[in-house]
Amino acid sequence: MDPLSLAANVAGLTSLTLEVSKFTASYIESVKNAPRESLQLAEELSALARALSDLDQFLVSQNHGSMRFGNTSALVTAATSCRDSLSMLHVTLTKLLDRTEGRKWYRRAIWPWKGPGHLKVVTALHRFTDIFHFSLSISGW
Repeated sequence: MDPLSLAANVAGLTSLTLEVSKFTASYIESVKNAPRESLQLAEELSALARALSDLDQFLVSQNHGSMRFGNTSALVTAATSCRDSLSMLHVTLTKLLDRTEGRKWYRRAIWPWKGPGHLKVVTALHRFTDIFHFSLSISGW
């Protein structure tokens, strides 16, 4: 995979991250005293979006080089796993905020992850952010 293709993948991931961030913000705004965990998730999503934006800029700047990324490269694998995690998160938050399917008000007032489930989501997002930052640091960017 050439840097420009990977950059397009990362740009799509950035878009998905921002979309999930909007859903998280909507949840926080719609529920009085939203759980502290939802704020942690919002912070991790913001950090991930910044890391992806920096990575996208780097990859676009490397388009003229001979750099190639195999499907098994750590960066490609992390981007794929990150997309899967964000997609699941997006589906969960979409269902939580859906008001058109006859959802009761209390369904919107609950936080979908309790204890270990929330910790897994936040830890995974943090790990992806670290991987993307590390990729930039070893590239000297």
